[in-house]
Amino acid sequence: TTAVVVTNVPPTADAGTDQNVATGSYVFVDGALSADLDGQPLPLSYSWTFDSVPVGSVLTNDQIADSTLPVAGFSTDVDGIYILMLEVFDGVEGVGDVVLVGPVGGEVEGGGA
Repeated sequence: TTAVVVTNVPPTADAGTDQNVATGSYVFVDGALSADLDGQPLPLSYSWTFDSVPVGSVLTNDQIADSTLPVAGFSTDVDGIYILMLEVFDGVEGVGDVVLVGPVGGEVEGGGA
């Protein structure tokens, strides 16, 4: 009998492009380019959380809609920079990536990958 050793390939996380939006806007963050090349041992799972919110914001992770899906969303509540963390997990290994959402006229747009 020959034993077959399967080595897990870690997933990659891609939280999308940084964005500038007007305060009060609904924002979609898109992690659909995240991938698990070997697709094992489990389907990729997603978790969006706020890494930080601007001073004065009352947002919590509970205000992120569809936080366990590739594309999630939230409404900004004050001017400033919101940093969202996307963590993807393949059942063995997890990795993360961040995306910045800032005010129109700010300097975050185009800064992320």
